[in-house]
Amino acid sequence: MVVNQTSSSYNLQSDGDLSQLNLDHWLTSVTSILDKITTLEINTTIVSEIREEVFLPWEAYQDIYAISRTYLQEAQIPPALCDRYLNLRRQLELKYALRAINPNCQLYNSAARDAIRQDLTILRRSNDPSWENLPSRLPSPFAPENTAENKLLRQILTDASLLKVLRQLARSKAHLDQRHQLTQETDTTSIENQDITYAQTVIELEGKITNCYAQEILHHPDKEAILILHQQGVQSGEKQWYRLLKFAIDIVQRQQKFRKS
Repeated sequence: MVVNQTSSSYNLQSDGDLSQLNLDHWLTSVTSILDKITTLEINTTIVSEIREEVFLPWEAYQDIYAISRTYLQEAQIPPALCDRYLNLRRQLELKYALRAINPNCQLYNSAARDAIRQDLTILRRSNDPSWENLPSRLPSPFAPENTAENKLLRQILTDASLLKVLRQLARSKAHLDQRHQLTQETDTTSIENQDITYAQTVIELEGKITNCYAQEILHHPDKEAILILHQQGVQSGEKQWYRLLKFAIDIVQRQQKFRKS
């Protein structure tokens, strides 16, 4: 009987230690997330159809990696969309380059750091096509197993910051693919009027608010309705954002008080 009680007490202590470790790790994650949610962005886009989003990191990476001028020509992508497709590839190259020169990141590449920094001056220019002449730093998704390139790709697909960008790029590509499909079914001259982001609001924690509106909205027959929908989206987004911030801050503050006591 005594042995059982002692064993139980020991197990409870071990579980307690493990729980504390898990809690500390979770709080660290919450703090890390808190640092990354200092900006709220609301976009209002009118689409012809809402499709269920399925994000498969490996497939998404393959799709973005494959984008090139040759690929777009073979796929018969309209010229009006080519630059937008290429911009997706540029953004992935840019994000990886930024992670590769960060010494606190698992993707840090000290050997290529200086060369990558030189590339960044061009990669950051969204309207400069010369980035296409730069050597790609991205690993091929078709590299054989157990090679350095394949291992690097697996690291990329476990990097939370890169995965976030990859998800956004995959979503943008899906919209472009949908527009391409529509142009094959309708008049190609109407391409610029499909799936346009008409309004964008960015709110920063420091108090800065930026509103951007597409020029097309000025003459849109449903201009007022679009602006009302956008404003409603901003108000709803603000409420959820503030609640999330308050929730995360409260948890950190309570844990700090608990530790002091």
